[in-house]
Amino acid sequence: MSENKIEKQLLKLRPKATGPLLFTPVLLSDSKGNHIRKHVQSGIDFDIQWWCKGGSQINDSFDWLKRNLSHKLKRHNKIALYVWLGTCDLTVKNKQFTSLRADDFATVDYIERKLNEIVSFLRRFSGVKLTILEVPVYSIVEWNRSKGHKDPNSFSDQDVKLQSQVQELNNRIRNINDHLKSRSPRFTLDILRSKRNNKGKTKKSVFNFKLYSDGIHPGALLGKLWFRQISSLMINDCVSH
Repeated sequence: MSENKIEKQLLKLRPKATGPLLFTPVLLSDSKGNHIRKHVQSGIDFDIQWWCKGGSQINDSFDWLKRNLSHKLKRHNKIALYVWLGTCDLTVKNKQFTSLRADDFATVDYIERKLNEIVSFLRRFSGVKLTILEVPVYSIVEWNRSKGHKDPNSFSDQDVKLQSQVQELNNRIRNINDHLKSRSPRFTLDILRSKRNNKGKTKKSVFNFKLYSDGIHPGALLGKLWFRQISSLMINDCVSH
């Protein structure tokens, strides 16, 4: 989308809870969660629990969940858990720069396996309702550019492979959510932008990474949109209608 289209989406999307809260909404995420948390609006009318840690890989967050969930349930009784992980697994950091972890779908296979382990673990807890959130496409090139890499475009081939891996991962997430009878916003669609030829016809779609602050994290406008999408989902799942 362009910034203008996102502004129009924001005018339409104004989530507001209108009934009692049946589940406490919880976001388990890496730094993506921390970035959209900046855009919490006062009119949401309920408190979201933010279980987010920058740089957290899926196994790190799963280990934390296994250690802490029983205690958290004593406080919140029933929770709707939204798992938004995988970004930090697909790529690997070398100091401030990042690169693709694997050329094939090996990391996607690993993330899918860990997500299914989370699903199996949560079956022990009757008070937990689970949704897996899709991973937005992001850019190794733009991240490395933002960190001052001398030749960020040398990572272009890795970006293409990463986009394919994210697409495949999201296909598998949709399959898991189908079994859970859950759904996720399709965040990647929000950064797709159509390029047109001189006759005004759509030529191809490209990713508008200008909407990101650094190639990975959403900028202010996109972060606001993603927060409203997630909070709308939470209201639908957690509030009595």
